[in-house]
Amino acid sequence: MRGNLNVYYDSNSKGGIFILIEVIDAIAAKLTRDFGNSIAVYKEEAEQGLTAPCFFVSLNNFSQKQITGKRYYREQRFTIKYCPSKVNKNTEICQVADRLYDTLESVFMEADMFRGSKMSCEVVEGVLLFYVNYNFYVYKETQSEEPMENIAVEGGLKKE
Repeated sequence: MRGNLNVYYDSNSKGGIFILIEVIDAIAAKLTRDFGNSIAVYKEEAEQGLTAPCFFVSLNNFSQKQITGKRYYREQRFTIKYCPSKVNKNTEICQVADRLYDTLESVFMEADMFRGSKMSCEVVEGVLLFYVNYNFYVYKETQSEEPMENIAVEGGLKKE
């Protein structure tokens, strides 16, 4: 957050794509920090070669609404998929789910803290699906156009 405004300044020409990648990177970094290197964190889904236990971070939903002028409100819902090891799956899923609420309460992007909201989880076919939103305002900075060189205006009052 920049101050209390929850504003992220987007001066990148790629716009939202760049910011979404930053959020995914921030989530992955927080998972690695809190769970350690013993649990792999993936940002791209691999068809083969996933080593359980592991996390997979992905974007679920993304919306943007213009508030006023260059200011937009972005809602971003992410899914963190946790694939447990083969032994004691249920116990492991319960423990990880509980820890994820604390771990993903906040993430850091460019030294600014963003709070997670609307957190929930479910277990589908032995895999934990944890959902979290990171919503914030974006102020889109645009390239300023070059001003005109000089303009001369001549005029006067019309005499009657």
